Amino acid sequence: MLVNTVKGCGLGTYADPRLAWDPSDFGDVKSIYVNIMSLWWPNNGITNTKTLQLIFPTNFNSAKVAANGTVDMSIMFLTESRCVFDVANFPFDVQKCTLDFFDATYDIHDVTQTGELFTKYQWDIIESNGEWTIQNVSINYTLVEQGDAYFNYDYLQFTFILCREPNFYIFVIAIPCFLLTLLSICGMFWTPNLKDEQLIKLSIGLTSMMSMTLFVDMVSQQIPKNTSFPLLGSFVIVDVFVISIACVLLVTLPCETSPLEKEKIKDREFNLSFNGFWIEIVKYISEILSYTKYGAYVLMARK
Repeated sequence: MLVNTVKGCGLGTYADPRLAWDPSDFGDVKSIYVNIMSLWWPNNGITNTKTLQLIFPTNFNSAKVAANGTVDMSIMFLTESRCVFDVANFPFDVQKCTLDFFDATYDIHDVTQTGELFTKYQWDIIESNGEWTIQNVSINYTLVEQGDAYFNYDYLQFTFILCREPNFYIFVIAIPCFLLTLLSICGMFWTPNLKDEQLIKLSIGLTSMMSMTLFVDMVSQQIPKNTSFPLLGSFVIVDVFVISIACVLLVTLPCETSPLEKEKIKDREFNLSFNGFWIEIVKYISEILSYTKYGAYVLMARK
């Protein structure tokens, strides 16, 4: 379940015979504009909405009344509707969200609904919110008849086909997660798995697994909690599993150090200790010379 925010404009046209007049009797006036609070208008509402907020109060809206009794009115609103989403293919998913209009006050014999789309603008001009792109909008009309003794009604359903933009999740989660896993595997198995280097390599894998928890948390915050596990979440879990297997193999399958490698290690340790010995001697001599120079300066100052 996901709450979808929709900003819309309802263009309503209905016929009220009580408002008709003969233009010849009123100076050939064929239409007038009046405040909608002075008129009767159908009490239509959205059935699957969570909140509904009018952008302009009704006392500021006007309607056009024609001589034949036809009333044209528009209402700007901001609504949050509940939509059932299937996130199995997240972030490459395509979702369907609906807005259901229903008149709960009047019977179908009193008020009948019809719906049309405002097609003045092309679809390529309509801007999305950056995360979703509208692919298609359709209208379904449903008539519910329960017999003469029951309340018969109809409702209009506007269906929106929404396509998610996956670029953010690819560049922020998928690619860094893949690169982290690749570099971790290369760092752990680029050289032979010697016992002396196991702890260093194991720290690389454990650090990578700790970093993966950040990506898992980012995925869990972006999707609704339902029974369908997302595709991106499966990708992150597979990366964590790969690093876990690499850590297990690193510990359970060490390489025996060959005699030649042992000699190289001893030589390297000897060179490091030998160089360190001479470095310490040089530091000691430098300190003696600095103290000697300082003493000479003191004697010269006393003289």
